[in-house]
Amino acid sequence: MTVRVSSASSGSRDEPNDAKAIAAAALSQPDDRHIRAFRPIRLQKAADAVIAVLADAIRGGLFTTGDLLPNERNLAAQLQVSRNVLREAIDVLRREGVLSVKRGPAGGITVVCTERLQDVIASLHGPTHELMQCALEVRRSLELPAFLRAAARASDEELAALEPLVAGLEQVAENLDEFYALDQKFHREVVRIAANHLLTDFYNATLAQLADIRDQFPVLQVGPEQALRNQRTMYAALCSRKPDRIAAAVEEHLRATEIIYLGRPLDFVPDGGATA
Repeated sequence: MTVRVSSASSGSRDEPNDAKAIAAAALSQPDDRHIRAFRPIRLQKAADAVIAVLADAIRGGLFTTGDLLPNERNLAAQLQVSRNVLREAIDVLRREGVLSVKRGPAGGITVVCTERLQDVIASLHGPTHELMQCALEVRRSLELPAFLRAAARASDEELAALEPLVAGLEQVAENLDEFYALDQKFHREVVRIAANHLLTDFYNATLAQLADIRDQFPVLQVGPEQALRNQRTMYAALCSRKPDRIAAAVEEHLRATEIIYLGRPLDFVPDGGATA
């Protein structure tokens, strides 16, 4: 089922004029159900963007079944969208069976099921998701060639120097930002030892674009356990210098990232063949 949300409410009269003041007041109080994890929506009144960040927060583990989301007023202010737009997004997730809504002083927005989240994310549209797909397509075209060139050109000493970056991931697994930064450093170093300056420039620009997109979301990264497993697999494959083994490890890594960003793996591989 394709999730499409009308933006007809973009002229809503209940949009808070003092959204920033409300958000500041909310943040000055004790943490309200992970309210600080949400960033302002850059394109206001974009219900699809609100769906995406709510789905990411739930899938990323900030909320589990039975948890209440932040209250509607504070959440709309934190995202800097109108309450009508927030309600549109919540209503989509309610119809998909992800959330339940109970009005009144004793009510709230409750997570009731997470099984449909990936399908919901895969059905979203809009500028942010289009940019995600473009960046991930470019990364897919660069990552495998970079790893293969590194395997062919790097010295044993250069490959050995990557090992602390892989081992260090386990030590920072509880801090998502540190984990993400160290994970990205590993990939940048692999591309650097591939010894192609133009490839390095393109790759670093692509990672920077993906990092900028990630900043708009509460989590938006592969879970630490899976990411650590994938990193170890890629490093072992790289050290083996076997192209088939490297290709399989890189493909597993790319698919995991694409599912997190897009709700599905990309439907092509670099040589133009279709994926399964």
